[in-house]
Amino acid sequence: MKNRLFVFGAGYSKDVANLPLAEDLIKEIYSLHKKKPVTTRFEKKYTAFKKLMNYLADQINDKLRILEKMSNAEVQPFEERPINIEYILTIIELNLLAPYSPQGEDVDLQHCFIPFIQGLQKSDLEKARDFIIHYLSELFLPQNVKYNKEYLLKSLELVQENDSIITYNYDLLVEQGLWLRKLWNPVDGYGFGEILKFEKIINKNYPKTQVKFIKLHGSVNWKYSNYNSDISIMLADVKSNISYFENLKIEIDDLYKMQRKWHLHNPAIITPTFIKLFNKSIEINLVKRAVKAVKNASKIYFIGYSLPLADTVSNFIFSFINKNTEIYIINPDAMEIKKRIARVFNLKNDNITDENKKIKEWVKNNFEFINFKFREEESDRLIKAINTLEIDDYEN
Repeated sequence: MKNRLFVFGAGYSKDVANLPLAEDLIKEIYSLHKKKPVTTRFEKKYTAFKKLMNYLADQINDKLRILEKMSNAEVQPFEERPINIEYILTIIELNLLAPYSPQGEDVDLQHCFIPFIQGLQKSDLEKARDFIIHYLSELFLPQNVKYNKEYLLKSLELVQENDSIITYNYDLLVEQGLWLRKLWNPVDGYGFGEILKFEKIINKNYPKTQVKFIKLHGSVNWKYSNYNSDISIMLADVKSNISYFENLKIEIDDLYKMQRKWHLHNPAIITPTFIKLFNKSIEINLVKRAVKAVKNASKIYFIGYSLPLADTVSNFIFSFINKNTEIYIINPDAMEIKKRIARVFNLKNDNITDENKKIKEWVKNNFEFINFKFREEESDRLIKAINTLEIDDYEN
C-alpha cells in the first residue's frame, strides 16, 4: 500500500484564508493591536515592543541614510519595508539566550558577536516577545480567520484515510477541513495531549481519526500544562463560548471563563525564529513522528511550503526522503524549490514534479499538474525537432 504524506506551509493558509506570510506579520500585529488593544494591565508589553521597534528603526535608518548618500539613490525607509517576524524574534532570542553585555562605560558595541540592544533590559525583551506572541496567536484563532467552506473542503480533497500530514501552520484550517470531512477529531487527532479540563464536549459521537496528523510548530489551541511539556487542547473561545470546530458543542467552566479574560494568549508554539530549540519532550516527539512519516512516504506533496534553508530542523527531517519517493511541489516558486530539494537532499529530478502556480489554480484544475505536463511536452517536441534536423543534415 502506498503511503502518502501531505506537507502544508504558510502558503496554504494564505491561499485558503488570506492569512499573512512571515514578512507581513509584524504589520498585521500592529494593525490588530489598534483594533483589539490589550487592557491597561498589559500596556507595558506594548511599550516594550514599541521601544524595540523604534530602536531597530533608528539603527537601520542611520545605515540606510549612509547607503543613500553613497549610492545617490533613494532607499526605502525602515517603516515602509516588509519586516520579517523571524528576524525580530531571532534578535530577541539571541539577546535573551546568550546576551553579550559589555562591561564599563563608553565601550565599543559595534563588534558584539550578536546584535546587542543597548538601552533595553531583559525584562523589556521578554515583554516585547509576549506582546508579539499574544497578537500572533490572536491573528490565527478561528474566530479571526475567514474562509470559504466549500473551497476549504475542495482544497483537501486529495487527502484520504491512512494518509499522513505535516503542517507548519498555527491556525486550525487543515484540522477544520478534515473534521468536516469526518477524517479527524481534536480529541485524539493530534496524537497526544488531553482536552483542557475546564472544557466539556457535549457531542456523544464524533468522527474517528483516520489520518496521521503532525503539527510540527505547535498550534493556537495547544497549551502547556507544565514545563514538562504536557499539552492541553483547547476547543473553544472562552469569551464567546464558540467552538473552534463546526458543530462540536462545548461547555466551558464559568470560573475559567473569568480567569481567561485577564490572560494573554501564550499557546504551545515554536515561535518563528531561526533559533528553534525543540528542547521539550513533546517537541522532540513531533520531530520523531515527522521523520517516521517522511521515511515511510512513497509520495510527498509540498503544498504552499518552500523548505526554507534557515529551518534546519525541517532540513534534517526531509533528509530522510527515500531516493524513489515521488515528490510534488505546488508553489509559485516550485521550480526553484525543486532545484533546491534535488541539490540539498541529493534526489533525482525525474522524481520531482513541480507545479509553478498558485494553489487555487491547481485546485481549480482538479489537482492536475498542467504546467509541468506542458513543459514536458514542449521538451519532447524540441528533442524531436533537434533529432529531425540531425537526420536531415546527415542525409544531405
